[in-house]
Amino acid sequence: MIALLVLFLIFIVLLAFFIGNNLSNVCTFWFFHTYTDMPVLVLVFFSFAAGIIISILFMIIGKILKMNKDSSVIVNAENTDNSTDE
Repeated sequence: MIALLVLFLIFIVLLAFFIGNNLSNVCTFWFFHTYTDMPVLVLVFFSFAAGIIISILFMIIGKILKMNKDSSVIVNAENTDNSTDE
């Protein structure tokens, strides 16, 4: 457990060092409006967060569609069982 904490702290220090060295890198970004002098690091973090959000949405939609498919299979199985009784 202590080793995991040490590794996490080392990761945070390296991340802070990386961020500190790259704050001066800027670019122009267009997203329905032209943003000039936007730090590249901000764009990286926003794109990473957008990817996480979209992945979670696709996962939720996939689970909902799978539940609907499973429930329709159960309903169809019940309907075929009832038709053989007659």
